[in-house]
Amino acid sequence: MEKVKTKIIPAAELEKNLDEIAGLVRGGAIVIYPTDTVYGVGASLEQPEQIRRIFKIKGRTLRKPMALLVSRIELVEEYVREVTPEAKKLMEKFWPGPMTLVLPVKKDAVPEVVNGGGDSIGVRIPDHKDAIRLLDACGGVLAITSANTSQDDDATTFDMARSYFDGKVEIMIDGGSSPMGIPSTVVTCTENGVSVLRKGAISEERIMECCGG
Repeated sequence: MEKVKTKIIPAAELEKNLDEIAGLVRGGAIVIYPTDTVYGVGASLEQPEQIRRIFKIKGRTLRKPMALLVSRIELVEEYVREVTPEAKKLMEKFWPGPMTLVLPVKKDAVPEVVNGGGDSIGVRIPDHKDAIRLLDACGGVLAITSANTSQDDDATTFDMARSYFDGKVEIMIDGGSSPMGIPSTVVTCTENGVSVLRKGAISEERIMECCGG
């Protein structure tokens, strides 16, 4: 894979570089950034080929979908066909925060490469000010996955992320260590109920308590 020049931006300098970063991402750059859980790697929904490049960089199968990181709850309806009453409760309780909700996706709302052409999409709002600033600058949404290669642990520090992606992506934001260092809990919400697909920072007990058991 061709090596690229990686621009590293300290989180303290993020604000003054946001316009430039957003322009690069919308133009096809891939960005590594800190979140409340672990570091993420993202690309614009307007750049399906760059989303596909993330799969190649990570060694990730195209059958394993990516998700959406959004900056505010109002954006969810642009991509999701239905929000069940249980999903709404979970959003109100745990967003922003370490929970990814898998919901029915609107037809043609995201490039097929993001979710493998399936009928659902994972969505999350991070509880991290720098991630929110980045998202807002990029239009409120990015296609995302964890910043690691398929055989390695999730990057919980900038040094880990850099060891995986330096020379492979265009932009890296140095936010030090992730506050939690634990991936988000992934929950699917359908008319048939609520199910935990991946254990993470929020326990199954808290989820079921929120949904009334």
